[in-house]
Amino acid sequence: MQKYELMVIVDPDIGTDSINKKIAELKKMIESLKGKITFEDDWGLHEMAYTIKKHDSGYYYVLNFEAEKNIDLPEMDKSLRLDNEIIRHMLLKLPAVAEPKKYAEIMAAWEEEQKEREAAKEEKKQSKKPAAKPAKKAAPAKEKQDEAKPAEKNEAKTEPDEKKAEEVEAKLKNIIDNPDLNF
Repeated sequence: MQKYELMVIVDPDIGTDSINKKIAELKKMIESLKGKITFEDDWGLHEMAYTIKKHDSGYYYVLNFEAEKNIDLPEMDKSLRLDNEIIRHMLLKLPAVAEPKKYAEIMAAWEEEQKEREAAKEEKKQSKKPAAKPAKKAAPAKEKQDEAKPAEKNEAKTEPDEKKAEEVEAKLKNIIDNPDLNF
């Protein structure tokens, strides 16, 4: 026996009852080809990444089944392609060791993995941050020197500062008085 997976996207505009009927038809089609359904997963209504056949959303359903290796897959594929209520389908042969999982389980595992990645990124950021530098202590010898000449330093600072301020004011006045510039 060969394992297969059929995923279909059904037109959501046909209504819930029609969607259920379409899925029942798919199950009957598989059983008519002497297949045995081993797993079903109803993903429900989801937005699609891009528009397909003028649809932005679709009703997703997955069926896993086993059948003989001589099953008529081209006929099944053709009937699915011609069905106007099925927006898109995908029929795959699965390896013998493949185990199906529910969509909810897959999404829960994916979300958990995302949380772990974010935590690892945050931890990496924290480890890259440099440690806080300790405050520097002033040398005592320098303090004694500063105490010895406080008046000289203050006088030395004020004279150049006053000269610089006067120079800046003169430059600003020249700029403002310049007739070539419009303010």
